Amino acid sequence: YRGFEDLPTITLDDFQCGYKAARYLIEKGHQKLFHFGKMDDSQGIDRYNGFIQAQLDHGLQPKDEDIFWLTGNSCFVSPEVNYAPVISRLKDYTAVYFFNDLTAHMIVPEILKAGYRIPEDLSLMSNDDFFPTIENISISGMRYPHVEMGQKAAELLLRMIEEPGFDANYRFDPQIVERNSVRDLTSSAKQKEIV
Repeated sequence: YRGFEDLPTITLDDFQCGYKAARYLIEKGHQKLFHFGKMDDSQGIDRYNGFIQAQLDHGLQPKDEDIFWLTGNSCFVSPEVNYAPVISRLKDYTAVYFFNDLTAHMIVPEILKAGYRIPEDLSLMSNDDFFPTIENISISGMRYPHVEMGQKAAELLLRMIEEPGFDANYRFDPQIVERNSVRDLTSSAKQKEIV
C-alpha cells in the first residue's frame, strides 16, 4: 500500500491479477472487456493497470468507457447508487472483470436483473475468491492466498527476529480458479467453422 513502502509487506501481485484476468479472457476469445474498478485503492489501480496492459499486449485498444470507477462506498448496492446506466452499456461487451468479489457480489445480481445470462451473454471474472458463488453462478477469478500469506508472514517474522535487516518483502503470484462463468468463444468459432 502507498505510504507503507518502508515496511516489509506480504502481498498478492495485483498488477498480475489484472493482467492474468485479461489475458485469460482474451485467450477465451473475448475482445470487448469491461472492468468495474476501484480508483481510491492501490489494489484497484494496480489491477486496472495490469488489465489494461494485457489488452495492449494482445493488440486490443481499451477505451475510457470500458471501465466504471467505484470509489468509497459506491461498490455497495444501495438505493442511492443507480447502476442501471452502466449495466445497460454491458450489451456492447462479452466479458466483465470485477475489482474484487465484494464488488461482484453487489453488482452481479443487478446484471442478472437486467436480463443478462451468465456466461451465454456475458462472461464474468473477479478477484480474491472469497465469494466464489453468486446467485448460483460459480465465478472464475483470481485466488487470494490468505492462508499462505499468513503462514509466510509468520515465517518471515521469525526470520526478521533472527536476522535483523532481512528483507521480508514477499509477493505472491496470483492463480486463476476456473469455474463456469467464462464462455469460451474460441470453441464457438471452431464449431462454426466445422458447420
